[in-house]
Amino acid sequence: MISGSHRDDTQFNNISKVEIRRTNKALVLSTGINKYIPTNLIHQNNYGAALKLYYITGNLNQRLIDNTGGIFDFRDNFITRRAGVNVFYNHAIYPNTRTIVTFAFQSEYGYDDEEEVHGTYGYTNIYGALSYFISYRTRLNCNFGAQYQKNYIDDSPFLIGGSPENFWLYANAGIQINL
Repeated sequence: MISGSHRDDTQFNNISKVEIRRTNKALVLSTGINKYIPTNLIHQNNYGAALKLYYITGNLNQRLIDNTGGIFDFRDNFITRRAGVNVFYNHAIYPNTRTIVTFAFQSEYGYDDEEEVHGTYGYTNIYGALSYFISYRTRLNCNFGAQYQKNYIDDSPFLIGGSPENFWLYANAGIQINL
């Protein structure tokens, strides 16, 4: 997988203006095994493991302009090399032809080599989801879960950056309409 992203943020308040520009590019090589085993017409168990190699580059440009005209510029570039093992387990339930209920566990841990930081990284995610088919263009989607991250830098197009340690609980619901 090759991905890239670019994000510009501008924030104003009564004393300053903050401009943030982030860019990243990532190359991810993955090899592994997945197994999908239907138990019966209603239940299915899915599991797998993969070895992943990452190469991620990025930069951050931040400018703070205060109300007196003073300017502070900060620039940072990084290169991250990472090797890790990813495992997942998923139990899917198909109670009828319109509904899919999923309970899952996914985890990845490995070694991270960044310019100034060397060490282990990882995340664990336990979650559930409900997808209900309303029509060919409309679907109701709900999900909930808990996630823990340690020294994890996300290479997805929507999130950039990492942090020492995070734990969050989440729940979402929405209607998907395909035009």
